[in-house]
Amino acid sequence: MKIVTYSWIKGALCGLGGGGLLMILGVFGIAEKLGLDGIILFFASVPVLFVLRMPQPISEPFVTLIVFLYWIIMGAIAGWMLPRKKIGKITVTIFFVFLFFFHLQAKLSIEKDIQDAISALVESLKME
Repeated sequence: MKIVTYSWIKGALCGLGGGGLLMILGVFGIAEKLGLDGIILFFASVPVLFVLRMPQPISEPFVTLIVFLYWIIMGAIAGWMLPRKKIGKITVTIFFVFLFFFHLQAKLSIEKDIQDAISALVESLKME
């Protein structure tokens, strides 16, 4: 019986592939042409929210790195949990449901931040 499994590495590679697909579809505008831009924005919302909450602006390559690292970590967690009999599959399902709501909350928070910024801009233009 194997004590150490490397399923987390497989999960991390799947996360890397998923993050790479998101970046390719988003950066090159393919998602917008296919009508998938809302889905891409949903899946990228948590790393983007993390970047927006940083105290200082950061460069675009660092943002890309954060998105990749986020999805590598999420894939590794899912890959680590999956081989653990029935309880692993239940745990992964709960993990992905939690992740879905976390992404939804992040997307709503980003939308609120953008709306607040637009409102502040409109108010400042009215004063001038």
